[in-house]
Parts: sequence; structure tokens; C-alpha cells
Amino acid sequence: MSANRRRLDRQDDGRRAALIAAAGQVIARDGIVAATTRRIADEAQLPLGTVHYWFSSKEELLEEVLTSALRELQLPGGNDTPSAPIKSLLDGFRETWPAVESDDRGRQIGIYELTTMAMRNPNMNDLPIRQYRRYRESAALVAKQILPDHSSRLPGGEAALAQLLSVVFDGTVLAWLADPEGTRPDAIFVLLDYLLKNTSTGEHVEVSDISSDDPNSGDID
Repeated sequence: MSANRRRLDRQDDGRRAALIAAAGQVIARDGIVAATTRRIADEAQLPLGTVHYWFSSKEELLEEVLTSALRELQLPGGNDTPSAPIKSLLDGFRETWPAVESDDRGRQIGIYELTTMAMRNPNMNDLPIRQYRRYRESAALVAKQILPDHSSRLPGGEAALAQLLSVVFDGTVLAWLADPEGTRPDAIFVLLDYLLKNTSTGEHVEVSDISSDDPNSGDID
């Protein structure tokens, strides 16, 4: 039996979850470089040996942090059990984006830090693969809702549309985190919604208004 398996078989008394939460807090506040096992143990107010009791390595602990964060993430309208179908990509985006804006900025940056770290670590590089597969699966739910009758008109169909939605949303979040004043999320999705509607129906559809709440809805610099 592997060390990882033995640790998973142990009865969690709350300390394992506390360490995962503490690691996430350290990364969100101070960055991934600061997330040493000692700092994480101190954040959780637990002895350093507790980290090694529950995790075979720091990489295993950080993998759990990212996995935990991904459980909370979704794309516009991409709930596994949506309460009501979204009428358009733009509706789904405007429903979801406030959650991005209200989320802790450091936590979101930390997710990108963890992803790039995993990509560079041969023992963890399956994690970003699963991460972006989850993004595509969530986006596929959106694709089925917004273009149920016309997706065959798009090159690649729903699968390609899911790829497009996931990378645009992910890229928009990253751009907004890097340059919140210069990035106009609402304008990006107004344009994408307009392009998809015109492409999929073959008819001209008037562009939706950019939200008046968007402070960056003016001309591009």
C-alpha cells in the first residue's frame, strides 16, 4: 500500500481539511513561494509534523488545494444542475461574472500559480489537464443551452464551441486580474455573443448593449 493510500485511509479528525484551508490562505495572501510547510502549519495552528502525517509531500498538499478550489469554480451557466436554462451566452456571463468580481483576488491568482506550478512538475502535470477538462465540460453545458439548434453550423460544433467558451472565460479572468482597469469583460462577451448568434443563425442580429455598469465600456486605448 502506498504512502498516499495509507494517508487517505486515516480517519480525518479535521486536521487534514484545516491544513488544506490554511495552505490556500497562505497562497492567497502571500503567494505560492511563501507556502512552506512550516508557514502552512503555523497558519493552521498545528504542529509541523501534522503536515507530514497527512501528506506524503508538499506537492500532494498543494494538489489538494487546487482540487478543492476547482470544485467551487464554474463557467457562465455551467451548473451541473442549472435552476433554469440560460437564454444566451451574455445572460450566463452576466449572471456569473459578479462571483468573479467578489471572489478574493489573491485566491484567484493563487489558482493560476498552482496551475503553472503543476505544469512544471512531472508528478503533478495531470492536474492541469483535469482542470481544463473540467472547464471544457462545464462550457459544454453552456454550449448545449445557447445553441441547441444551430451548433451544427459552427466548424467543430458543440465541442469546438465548448473549447472557445472555456478559453475565453479563463483568459478574460486572467486579463482582468492582471489589468482590471483596462480589461472590459462585459464588452468581450457582448462581442462574442453577437458573433456566435450571427454565425450560428446566418442572420444579422443586433448587438446587445454593453452594460452601463461597466466603467471600461468606452473606446479601446
